[in-house]
Amino acid sequence: MLKISEDTVSKLEEEQVRQLVSRIASIYQPTQVSGSSDAIDTARKIIETAYNFGIEEVFDVERFARCVSVIGLNFWHDIEFSWASSILGDEYLDGTSKVTQLAGQIALIYSADV
Repeated sequence: MLKISEDTVSKLEEEQVRQLVSRIASIYQPTQVSGSSDAIDTARKIIETAYNFGIEEVFDVERFARCVSVIGLNFWHDIEFSWASSILGDEYLDGTSKVTQLAGQIALIYSADV
C-alpha cells in the first residue's frame, strides 16, 4: 500500500493553491502581471469568498472568479445584484449549483460567457 506523508500532501495542496491563485489572478485582472501582489491579493480574496459561500470545487471557484470579473468584486453587497445574493445565500443549493445559477444569470443579463 502506498503511503503519502502529511508533509507531501501539504506541499501538494500548497502548489494547487498557488496554481489556483495564479489562474484567478490572470482571470480577474488580465491587465496586470499575474504575479503582482494586487492581483494575487484579489485572487486570494475571491477564493476565500467563494469558500465562504460554500463554493469549494476548483472548477467552481474559477467560474466564480469569472463571474466576479464581469459584475465586480463584492457584488453580493450591492442592491443592484440582490438576485445574486439570493443565489449565493440559498442554503439548499450546493456550491456547484450556486455557481451554475449565478453564471447563467450573468450570461442572460450581460451576454457574458462565464
